[in-house]
Amino acid sequence: MTFGFTERRGPAQAIVWRLLNVFSILLFLQTGYCSVTTNKFTAAQVGQDVTVTWNYSPPEESTATATIQWHKSGIQIFQRIVSTGVDIPSAGYGARVDIVLTDSQVDFKLKNFVVSDEDTYRADFGFIINGELNIESSSTVIAVPAAPEPETPAITGYSGGYVAEGSSLTLTCESTNGKPPSDLTWWRGNNQLTASYSSTSDDTGQGDATSVLNITTLQPSDNNGEFQCRATQLALTQEETNQVALNVSFIEDTTSISGYTADTPVDSGDPLTLTCTSGSSNPAATITWSRDGGSTIAGTNDGQVAGNNGGMVTSQDLAISLQPEHNGAQYSCSATNSELSLSRDSSVVTLDVRFFSPGTTISDDDTTTVRAGADLTLTCTSGNSNPAAGISWTRNRTAVTGTNSQQPDSDNGGTVTTQQLVLDSLRPEDNGTVVTCVATNAGLGQTQRDTVTVIVEYGPRNVQVTCNPSDLDDLREGGDLVCTCTADSNPAAQYSWSWTKDSTTASPPPGAVVNAASDTLTFSSLDKTHSGVYRCTANNGIGSGVASGDITVDVKYPASITSITPAVTVDEYGEVTLTCTADSNPEPSPDSFKWTSMDGTGIPGTLSNNGFTSTGNINDITYLQAGMYTCTASNGIGDAATAGTEVTVEYRPKFYPPPDPYPAAIGADVSMECSAFAVPDTITFTWSKNGTTLTNSSRFTLQSSGETSVLTITSVEEGDYGTYNCTAANDKGESTTTRALQPLGPPGKPTGLTVLSKNAEFVVEVTWTAGFNGGLDTTHTVQLKKEGSDQWMDVGRQQETVSQQRPTFDMSLNLKGQKAGDYQLRINASNDQGFALSDPVDLKLEGNKTLYGKITRDVDWNAALEDKTSPEFEEEARVWEGNLDKVFEHFIGYEGVSITEFSEGSIVGKFEAVVAQSESELAIAAFETQVTSGSVGDLTNVKADSSISQTKPETPDPSSDNTTIFIAVGVCAAVLVAIIVVVVVMVMRRKAAKTKKDPEHRKPKPMGVARPFLSDAPATPTSELEMEGPYATSTSAQALGANPYDDVHFERDDKTGASPGASAGPVDPSAEYATVNKNKDNGPADPSTVYAQVNKPKKDQPTPVVDPSSEYATVDKSKKKKKDVPPPAEDPSAQYSEVKKGKKKDKKASPPPGPDVVYSEVKKDKKDKKDKKKPSPAKKPPVAKKPGKNEERLYDEVPQGAAGATSDENPYEDPADSMPKQKNAQGLIYAELSDFQVKPAKPPPKPVPPKPRYQDEPTEYASINWNASRRRAQEQSQSGSTTDDETPVTMI
Repeated sequence: MTFGFTERRGPAQAIVWRLLNVFSILLFLQTGYCSVTTNKFTAAQVGQDVTVTWNYSPPEESTATATIQWHKSGIQIFQRIVSTGVDIPSAGYGARVDIVLTDSQVDFKLKNFVVSDEDTYRADFGFIINGELNIESSSTVIAVPAAPEPETPAITGYSGGYVAEGSSLTLTCESTNGKPPSDLTWWRGNNQLTASYSSTSDDTGQGDATSVLNITTLQPSDNNGEFQCRATQLALTQEETNQVALNVSFIEDTTSISGYTADTPVDSGDPLTLTCTSGSSNPAATITWSRDGGSTIAGTNDGQVAGNNGGMVTSQDLAISLQPEHNGAQYSCSATNSELSLSRDSSVVTLDVRFFSPGTTISDDDTTTVRAGADLTLTCTSGNSNPAAGISWTRNRTAVTGTNSQQPDSDNGGTVTTQQLVLDSLRPEDNGTVVTCVATNAGLGQTQRDTVTVIVEYGPRNVQVTCNPSDLDDLREGGDLVCTCTADSNPAAQYSWSWTKDSTTASPPPGAVVNAASDTLTFSSLDKTHSGVYRCTANNGIGSGVASGDITVDVKYPASITSITPAVTVDEYGEVTLTCTADSNPEPSPDSFKWTSMDGTGIPGTLSNNGFTSTGNINDITYLQAGMYTCTASNGIGDAATAGTEVTVEYRPKFYPPPDPYPAAIGADVSMECSAFAVPDTITFTWSKNGTTLTNSSRFTLQSSGETSVLTITSVEEGDYGTYNCTAANDKGESTTTRALQPLGPPGKPTGLTVLSKNAEFVVEVTWTAGFNGGLDTTHTVQLKKEGSDQWMDVGRQQETVSQQRPTFDMSLNLKGQKAGDYQLRINASNDQGFALSDPVDLKLEGNKTLYGKITRDVDWNAALEDKTSPEFEEEARVWEGNLDKVFEHFIGYEGVSITEFSEGSIVGKFEAVVAQSESELAIAAFETQVTSGSVGDLTNVKADSSISQTKPETPDPSSDNTTIFIAVGVCAAVLVAIIVVVVVMVMRRKAAKTKKDPEHRKPKPMGVARPFLSDAPATPTSELEMEGPYATSTSAQALGANPYDDVHFERDDKTGASPGASAGPVDPSAEYATVNKNKDNGPADPSTVYAQVNKPKKDQPTPVVDPSSEYATVDKSKKKKKDVPPPAEDPSAQYSEVKKGKKKDKKASPPPGPDVVYSEVKKDKKDKKDKKKPSPAKKPPVAKKPGKNEERLYDEVPQGAAGATSDENPYEDPADSMPKQKNAQGLIYAELSDFQVKPAKPPPKPVPPKPRYQDEPTEYASINWNASRRRAQEQSQSGSTTDDETPVTMI
């Protein structure tokens, strides 16, 4: 130890301090007792001051404290000479260290703590003892606390599972990398447990803490007990915990039996249920029963309920049908904990069963023939009985008294009672005397009796045997047989049976029960050992008789295999012979006695040994035929017998399918793999190229393991490309395969492109398999081409990484942007080296078709199927739909099937199936084929009452009758007459309108591509069909023979000489013009169908009529629409909201007043009561706004009109500049076929609106999208040119 300092001093000071250090070292060797203590760890915060307190007590013999020194990692940083109060800090610590010294402690303050200050600090106290300096030290770590990692302590010593009751367990809690180490305690609930704690730390105070909890003896109460380790530490904001819950296995010794009270009699024939109940056990105990200490008996009705300490109490019943043999039977049960292998036994229960076995008989103890004058002694013997039976006699129905009663013990704890009756001096007239013995079991209240007739005694005769069943030719193993022997004798004969088999005669075999009292031979369960010849002999002591015929018992039993060829090992292409011998009665059938391979295929063979041996032969066996071969034998009785023999085929190595060529760039590393399999499976690999065997070198590395060998080439060179031979050898020979190394290249051709499914939304599912990727990442692009086009478009993409080997891709294509029609799909696989195209496949994008069908099944009707919400309906529908799926699922346009209803008869299920339009006929044919076969999927059907159609069947109205039909016909006729009248009136009015004088060039023309009529470029009318109005067109459109209204917009008409600058003709201000779409057919235009009058006329005007036979398909390029009826008439006083090409808005348009107005028909707002009689004044039109990229609508409202629109809002503000020059020389504004409508301007006060021009004329047009020239409107506005009955109109 040194007391030196590192700060600089003068020469004299240095000498003094060196002497002092030497003196201190010498004094340090003279130790005395003192105490210096401090905390092992002192927490600090960077940038703050930290104070460490050392407590000390000088030795009693100490006279003074001479010096205190502080060291950091053993290097002195500060010293105080206590006697002088001089502080000697090391360099850098003069201003940072401060101390406060008292008699028992010293506070050491380190100012402005920095990270580099983290270290172990030691204080050396020098005490003067007997004039000498004695040093005592104590250390602490000053550091910034750091939380352990992880913060949650870890527990080891128990990882789950059972721990046995009574065993010990050690749990260890660890917290690592804490600064300082964590304090760890163990708890169970709110009780802290005693544990062993230890910790380690480095110079910075960082270290690990461990707490060990020893549980010496586990108790049942510890089961499910949670043992928690709690960690506290300066850097933790809260106590961190971890815990384990123990699973203690135990069983309580309280097993008991209930259900029977000791010494209480029970009666034979009654049921008795004993219940065994275990004590609480974890895991739950299993219960076994035993009788008389013998083998176990199976119980029933296992039950478990919660027991003590988290265990389970198990119960089990033993049902007994009481029989005489149960008397005195001792039952016990045992509850066993399988985890502990420990059983707890119940006490023994002994049954007292009352029974009375049959067999009460009367016998004569005198073996001589009774003759007249002789005495006859009869003995009555009761059946085995508990309690003992009493005996009484009658002679010719008169009670008599017997003598010499005895009660010897018998089977099953019962007693046989005997008693004699002596008949004295029998005379011939006593022949036929009836003597009856009655044995009574008083406990059961049962009696048995036997009666004899006293006659002249004679030996047995007419001995016969009868059997049940009587057909002895069909006795089966396991069946029963009872044969009864009878004889005519007096007294009654006794019977015996003999058994002859294989020329040996003996008593009947085991399992054959002879009952002398009932004269029977009983087999309760026949087996093959019972076969043989049985003979019955009757004897009554006077003579004996033998049955007139023997019985032959031939027991039929199933086949069993008695021997089989053991496991076989053979070289490939060798021969194998397999032999199997069976035993059965009768012999196995030839068709079922055979050898089969692993896949169930039979192998050739022969039968021998009277059909009891089957031999199978395998010639030229291959390795694929190795495996388990099964011998099967059956004679039609019971289950077939089977046994197997393992055949091992040894062969030289065979290679797994080769991979793709190995692509590699110059300078790259590549590894080629060669894998083989063989038996024996010890394989040696060698590699060669061009006849030269390869070995490990600086560039070539060969590694082989098991079935695989890998050749690695480092930094591939040009000469490395080529074919490599891989040779695999074992004890049976060798085989060679090749591996190809080639440069990086283009991908291989994709294959297997298949359309899996499609739907009417043009969502298509496809699949394909990639070819060889050429060693590069490859892009698979799905391309689509319309039939007749040579342009392919990309519609999908999949990426293949170089590590993938010929992957199969499944992809969903969204082709909603395509039109219906025939297409082709292909895959373009490309990488940096090139591309490859798959073979194209055809694809038809089309709508779907709903097929309507029904299936009739001849099964019982269930009324619950009428309710579509019932579980029965849902379950039955699911089954039917699953079977219908089997019919249609192979059609790629199949979208599903649903059962719509079930009806009675027996069960009729109606369904709707959706398929592609082009597949509908094939789908119908597929269904009809199934129906014809008698089964749709797995559903058997009635052919005549199952059908399918493309037409939805009409639902009959059960309430309709002939009266309703007549009324409907009459109403329809009246409506038809009204329509004809209206049409005639409208035609007449139209003819009247045609005669009216109009300005020049205003005659009607057939409607084609709508263009403004130009007065300064006249075209000579060619017929009276030329229509008048601002929407005339050239007659050339009519000659086309096509629908003249397919494309409704305006463009320059070079054919008619139309030119810019012309003014438009007048428009009827009382008419509102809806949009006109496609004509009903493609025939020539009807001049009477120009405008559909949709405004609401005044009361004195006739109601406009629309032809109900028209087809009204609204032309809208943004979205298809279908309307079944023409739009209603519009009120001219209504306010119209702005034009949107999508969802309607309710916001009212409020354009500034002006002389001109254009309304975009989207919706009609509520009427203004003030304008109910007068039309609203003309308003400036909203300006069409250019739609955003993702906007669904095309036109937004610009409140100030064109003048208020910015350039980005109104691309048509200056038509001459904004429109395409080649198509818009007239500066026309194009509307996107939305629902435009013109609203008339407000007339002068008290006007008399003219009669609408075509309001009563029929039309086939629901609505027209009309576009007019802005220039024409401007010219009209500037010139003020109007007719006497028309108001200038601006249209866009």
